[in-house]
Amino acid sequence: MQRYEGVKEGPKPNDIIQLMRTEHGCKISYDLAWEAREYAVNCVRGIPEESYGKNTNVLAHGKEANPGTHTAYKTDPDGSFRYMFIAFGQSIRGFHKVMRQVIVVDGTFLKNKYRGTLLVATALDGNSNLYPLAFGVVDSENDNSWEWFLRQLHVVIEDDYTWLLSQTEIHPLVEQYVLSTNEQAMESASTIC
Repeated sequence: MQRYEGVKEGPKPNDIIQLMRTEHGCKISYDLAWEAREYAVNCVRGIPEESYGKNTNVLAHGKEANPGTHTAYKTDPDGSFRYMFIAFGQSIRGFHKVMRQVIVVDGTFLKNKYRGTLLVATALDGNSNLYPLAFGVVDSENDNSWEWFLRQLHVVIEDDYTWLLSQTEIHPLVEQYVLSTNEQAMESASTIC
């Protein structure tokens, strides 16, 4: 199994079947190889269902380790995960002190068992490098999740002079939020772009 050290995915079920046949003289089914692989992955990475239960502890430790950090966590009435937001205190302080007052928001899908969407808010430094400001994990990119993310972002950045832009196709709710909070900034931004 040393040939799989450092390999991100590890052996596939067919590799496990072949390995068991050649090295141990055992014939196993594809289902058994799949279950063995899943068991090994869960031992190494943890069980996804259990990791969602640890989110509140991780957020609390983040706030403790980095003063000024803003976190938020929301679940459905049945207790299942819905939204999570984190903006590190150091990033918030850096944004207010030295960053350009332009925030770019975007979202991308997550590739895991439960899918979801990662929403990010970044700023640009003096050298036009991206400066991470806030992260959110939501169930999907929809009006409710964007509204929740933007409300949390507004808690962190209360400045009415900050411009909010989207890199790709702007989500209608982001555009509506920007227009309602800062029409002048949006007009200036649209003339620049």
